[in-house]
Amino acid sequence: MNGLVWVYPTGYFLKSTLISAITFPSSNALHDSNGLPVKVPEDLQAVVEEEFSRGSPQESFLRQFPAYENAPPFKLFLTPRFEPVSCGLTIGSFGACLALPLFVTFTSPDDVRQHLEHLNVRLEGDASISVDPESKACDQLIGTMILSERAKRFLVRRELNRRSSGTMFLMPALEWVGCFAAAWGATIVLTPPMGFVGAALASSLTALVGFVELKRRTGLVLEVMVDEQTAAVSEDYRLGALEYFEKAVRRNRIVRKLLGTEGFKYYNDRGDFINSSSGPLNNRLNAVRQVQVQQSPVSVTPQML
Repeated sequence: MNGLVWVYPTGYFLKSTLISAITFPSSNALHDSNGLPVKVPEDLQAVVEEEFSRGSPQESFLRQFPAYENAPPFKLFLTPRFEPVSCGLTIGSFGACLALPLFVTFTSPDDVRQHLEHLNVRLEGDASISVDPESKACDQLIGTMILSERAKRFLVRRELNRRSSGTMFLMPALEWVGCFAAAWGATIVLTPPMGFVGAALASSLTALVGFVELKRRTGLVLEVMVDEQTAAVSEDYRLGALEYFEKAVRRNRIVRKLLGTEGFKYYNDRGDFINSSSGPLNNRLNAVRQVQVQQSPVSVTPQML
């Protein structure tokens, strides 16, 4: 069982760093007719770089060390999905991969119509839809697929925060080790009445089930936490977060209708993606609505004393 404890963390770190850095573009990025990732517009690249330059205290601290100083912070792509996709760690040796939704680059209704006419919109999983650019549904989608500058910056900042968070990156591995460390202790206690094999199997199965549920619940909490922390930075981020989530909920409701009975498998009537690893959008929207924007600390002067 000692060896089993380290199986998942080892595989997790390999998959989240080296393997993801290699496979991410082919599985998540939008490709052109030549099979190459679509080039990210310079203005969007500039926004991401500007947001990244602001960094976080943790990231700024680690960048002082030679192992991280010259590490590639991130690779940027576009994805045909409605939600951003990312992997890795900006302070890791392989950096992070970020794929932002293509509609983040849209600035006019014509951009949306052209996109929907020539491309299928990939949803989570394998579902996809194509929309008539002259239909009423397209007109409804237009309002949800053009974001303001502050909504774009919230989305970018949030993904960068996720990929610079050591807590979010390490938590699954730590949870696995904790669950199976407890299973090892339970095996020792249960060995006399059940025998070592029976105790080990029962403890391992319980640890596995517990890990899956713990990982799911912790992931939902951490996703909301990142939403709240990003929105709390300034009023612009908070308003951008509200816009982004409100439009996402409206867009999902429209897509649910477009998919017909198939849409019931992916979305509920509130606009939440069913079984989303990031949690229900409406819950995240409500959490952002409760956010109090951070106030700048007041400097104490002799006149105030």
